[in-house]
Amino acid sequence: MQAFLYPAQGKRDLLIGTRLYNGVYYDAFEGLIDQVRIYTRDMDASETQDIYLQYALIADMEPDGDVDMNDFTAFANFWQNSESCDGDLTCDCIVDIEDFLILADEWLHQIPSN
Repeated sequence: MQAFLYPAQGKRDLLIGTRLYNGVYYDAFEGLIDQVRIYTRDMDASETQDIYLQYALIADMEPDGDVDMNDFTAFANFWQNSESCDGDLTCDCIVDIEDFLILADEWLHQIPSN
């Protein structure tokens, strides 16, 4: 997700999770945004990904900051379902053993709090 600075009536507004066009907000992010960081420099894609992966739990399917039985239950509901990519943790649109291995690797991990 990106943040944008928009000049408006002589001031600069910081918008995170939405965009402003002709005074109307569009494409509002539906969800929670936490651990916002503002950098004074451009970052390349690999640096951004490294920071994301430091705090991301890919298998946190019930987004509560940990990987536990609730996530396993959600994952099991998608197992081998060819009609949906939900539960696909490897982004190949197949829920299979590779996805299960990610869940197992992150089992009982928590996002570190600052």
